[in-house]
Amino acid sequence: MNTQQLPPSRIDPVARKYLLIMYALNGLFFFGVVITPIITLILAYLKQTEWGDSIYRDHTQYIIRTFWVSLIATIVSVPLILLFGAGFLTMTLVTVWFGYRSAFGAWRIWKYETVNPQAWLELP
Repeated sequence: MNTQQLPPSRIDPVARKYLLIMYALNGLFFFGVVITPIITLILAYLKQTEWGDSIYRDHTQYIIRTFWVSLIATIVSVPLILLFGAGFLTMTLVTVWFGYRSAFGAWRIWKYETVNPQAWLELP
């Protein structure tokens, strides 16, 4: 697990605040605000190139990957619900995974640490 922490010279409080807001928008999804992950995705794409090669870019890639994998898994799960009922299990797993990645990413940026955008499940 990559737990790279920024040296004090690379700390950007504005980028950190921006990412914390994006993770919070993802969290609002669980309170019925379904549009917020889409807003977060757009913001992540806009900021991705601006942050260059830094942990902030890793976090935007993490957010982007979380959104797309969750969307694809949801699209696959809906027919499974209608046909077999098994989709309820997959939808639950996707929802838990989305929530975990959002909370984990927020926790890591709070500590100015990186995430691995390619990992399916990082543990603290």
